This record gives sequence, structure tokens and C-alpha cells, in this order.
Amino acid sequence: MALFDPETKGPQILANFKKAISKNHIYLSPRSIILLVCGGNIHNRDSMRAQFLEYAKTSLDKYQIILAENIAREIKENQVTEWEDIATFENQLSKLAGCVIIFPESPGSFAELGYFSNSPEVNQKTLVVNCLSKQKDSFITIGPVNLIDKKSKFQTTIYTVRQENSWNFDNVKMRIEDRLDRTKRFHMPFLYKDASFKEQMFLTLKTIRIFPLLDRSNLIKVMSELFGNGPYYENLPYHLATLSSCNYIRITERGLFFPNLEIDELLEIDSLDEEKARLEILEFYQSHQDDKYEEWTRLNDT
Repeated sequence: MALFDPETKGPQILANFKKAISKNHIYLSPRSIILLVCGGNIHNRDSMRAQFLEYAKTSLDKYQIILAENIAREIKENQVTEWEDIATFENQLSKLAGCVIIFPESPGSFAELGYFSNSPEVNQKTLVVNCLSKQKDSFITIGPVNLIDKKSKFQTTIYTVRQENSWNFDNVKMRIEDRLDRTKRFHMPFLYKDASFKEQMFLTLKTIRIFPLLDRSNLIKVMSELFGNGPYYENLPYHLATLSSCNYIRITERGLFFPNLEIDELLEIDSLDEEKARLEILEFYQSHQDDKYEEWTRLNDT
């Protein structure tokens, strides 16, 4: 028996989900703000970027942090999309971010800095963090850094110092918290096609949390029922890779999407009981698709 056969609860759960969305009471939690962090090698403990990521674990833990290389690895390992040029890839990721933080400390980050500075969509939300000794005039400072400082709401560049082998990032934290509003929920549009790239990703996550262990084709089928048919799902591979790299979901060996329910809900839909709907789906698996129910149990135990 298939999940969405008329005699199952699947169609009714879909209908309830769709009804809740149509009431236009959809919100993103303040915890949904994403920081895209670019810069030097994260395995080099002396790099600013590596030390910032350690700092952020405790000092900026209310934000979601993504790294381009982690998402690129998910894309390759899970074959969720065809690889595109790096500029297109970086641009897609920047759409998710409330702030793009870049530490220009490696050849790759110099290239990213140049690309970000020339992208109107990205330069307005980029924060450059550099070593104080690099404040003097150079191609980097009078070129892309200067351009970002003119356009970005996070202006101006923060120059930090190293003390006893550690970089000081307190000014970075203050700047981010000052320029990003974390005090309210963000109301979302009802129509999927009108939602932003990030909003679409969290709608995808909400769907996976209610309908766990679907493969990609069935996930698209469910989302088409909820949000309508159309070319809206071309960004789904990026969304799935990002969700997986951030530990919001796991992609099983069978290509099924398993939600991490230990992470706080980031998208809230008034009048929708997510847990009740998910339990009804799991009851169906237990009765009619025991392989999925066994996989759900196994994944919850690991």
C-alpha cells in the first residue's frame, strides 16, 4: 500500500498541511538566520576562519553557520545535482545568508572577495574581517574591500588583532548582532513561488519533518501537491545539500531524507500540529512499510 492511497491517512495529512499554509500564518524563527563563512583553510588552526568557527560555537550559537566546501561535498557525495561553475554555486549559497563573512587570507578567499564585491545581491550583506596589519593600501583594500564597504549594511571592514595565538572576534559578534534583527519571527508569503531561496529551503525542511524517509521523487510529488506544479523545484538540490551539511537532515544510503528532530523548529505554521501528523505517517510505515519503520527506528538510535 502506498502512502497516498485514498484509504490511508496520507491524503488527509497533505490536505491539513495545505490548509494550514493557505491561512498565510507561516513564520521563520529568529534562529533561522544563516551566516555564510568564507576564508582560509578550516583545518589550519592558525587561520582566522578556523578560529572564528570555534569562537562562533559558543559566542554566535544562535545563528546557523554554513560552509561552502561542506555543501559542495554533500553535492558530490550524494549526487543531488550536476556540478555547476563555482560562481553560480557561491551565488546560490549567498541567497541563504543574512550575512556573508569573509576572511581574505588565502588565494581562494581573494577570488571569493572579488566575486562578492561585484555581485549586487551579495556585496550588500558582506562583512570583511581582516588582520590589522593588512589595513594599509593594497589592491585588495582599495579594490574589492572598498567597494563592499560602500555597499554593505555591515560596513565597514573590521580589522582584528592576534593576541597570544588567538584572534579577537568580539567586534565581529557585536557588528552582526547590531545589524541583524533576531527579536521577531519573519512572516512568509503563502505561495512557494513567491518565497525567497531560503524560505523555500525551510519549507522543504518542514515537509521532510512531517513526511520523513521520502526519496527525492516522492518529496517533489508531495511538494507539488502542497505548493503547485511548476519550475519551482530547480533549487531543491542546493536545499537538500545545505540541509544535510548543517545536520538538519540525513540522506540515507537509499537516498531517503531523515529529519534531525533534535534541532529546534525553524519554520512555524500556526494551526499545524507537526508532531501529530508525523506520528500518523510513522504509524502507516509500521503497518504497511515495515522496512521504512525499521529504518526510522535504527536512525533514531544512532
